[in-house]
Amino acid sequence: MKPSREPLPHLTEAETTAYNTIATAGPTAFRRIEQEAIPLAHAVTRLLRVIRQHDRA
Repeated sequence: MKPSREPLPHLTEAETTAYNTIATAGPTAFRRIEQEAIPLAHAVTRLLRVIRQHDRA
């Protein structure tokens, strides 16, 4: 994935830095090219379950 040639004026400076970090032509250890929206209630429920399981171990 290469950085967009189109200007991205709607991005903040931090967002531009993040975008340029993941949109590189060279190899990287981790590259996220897609993000799913996870409902907060689901995430909280799952995290609490994992924490409880960890505490029992």
